[in-house]
Amino acid sequence: MDREEKWSDLWYIFKPEHFEKTIAEMNSKEREERGKIDGSVEALKVFAEWYKESK
Repeated sequence: MDREEKWSDLWYIFKPEHFEKTIAEMNSKEREERGKIDGSVEALKVFAEWYKESK
């Protein structure tokens, strides 16, 4: 399911460490909490942009 906050198709397969769901399976609140816990949200966005451009 595509949502506005989808930054890459990688969110369908990426399951953050210590989480039981992929990013796509998480609701907005869960994704926000995840970002507070591991701080990797911005890094994933940067990686997704690089990945899209390198195809």
